[in-house]
Amino acid sequence: ADIYRQSCLFLDILKKYIPDGKQENKSSEPISQQETTEEQQEYFSMKLLSLIHEVCKGEQFEEISAPDFYANMNLHPCNCKLKIKPREKIRVCYLIFLMSEKLSKQDRDKWKDRILKLLDIDDSYYKSKYKEPVSDFPSDSNQNFAKEMEHIFR
Repeated sequence: ADIYRQSCLFLDILKKYIPDGKQENKSSEPISQQETTEEQQEYFSMKLLSLIHEVCKGEQFEEISAPDFYANMNLHPCNCKLKIKPREKIRVCYLIFLMSEKLSKQDRDKWKDRILKLLDIDDSYYKSKYKEPVSDFPSDSNQNFAKEMEHIFR
């Protein structure tokens, strides 16, 4: 698992310095430069997302590979759509809240709106549930999830 994580981090660094042939082709297509840039914006690092992926794959989300998880969370195009497991939506709302707090004010709302849409979570549901894992009387599973996330996000 450590070798895989390090490989992903190394690949992330390489992508910054070695241009990807696919991206060059995209920019020559008649797509506005702004769309291409926005589409490929990295909101979260592979390091952070690999830690979240370790905890959440098969638990909060259906099984998904780390690169697909990275693509979904950064709102990049991806063949494998992120799916929330049954009875995990509240914890995913809390995760979205924690992740959005890492972003600048200008990116926060844009990312949150798009990730909620991607995951089929209604904004009013999100607003009423996202703090439940750290409420006064959380369930044991919510409390455990909040503790795990605290270790990642501190």
